[in-house]
Amino acid sequence: MKALKTNKVFFSVYNADKTESVNFNRHEKFKGFLDAEGISYVELIGVYKGVKELSLLLQSTDIREHESNLQRAIEFGRNYGQESILEVHNDDTAILHYLDSGYRTDMVGKLRVTTKEDAETRSSYSYEPNSGLYMVID
Repeated sequence: MKALKTNKVFFSVYNADKTESVNFNRHEKFKGFLDAEGISYVELIGVYKGVKELSLLLQSTDIREHESNLQRAIEFGRNYGQESILEVHNDDTAILHYLDSGYRTDMVGKLRVTTKEDAETRSSYSYEPNSGLYMVID
């Protein structure tokens, strides 16, 4: 039986102008919110525009749950001063939602799994420590 592909939201509350301690506390607070709401997530180590950050991955096969996750991420993104969040549809199409200057979206490519060596040559990627997978957008 073929595995169901999931809709995904990649999200971080890290901010380049904050200290590591402040960013880590923000990350833990956001995880606490997700835990309290019963929203499951996967912790990632991300790099965005060359800056390392902890991030979270929300996944769902149900479109209504995905839309709810996306709206929550957009709300938190705005509250935490995020430039953008990344949405990936179940066909791996990646859409960047820009939050810092009004609101707009751009289709930015497709999510794919790659090697550590390839990922580390890029300015943005995600690493999932439990599975050892590196993910990039092409």
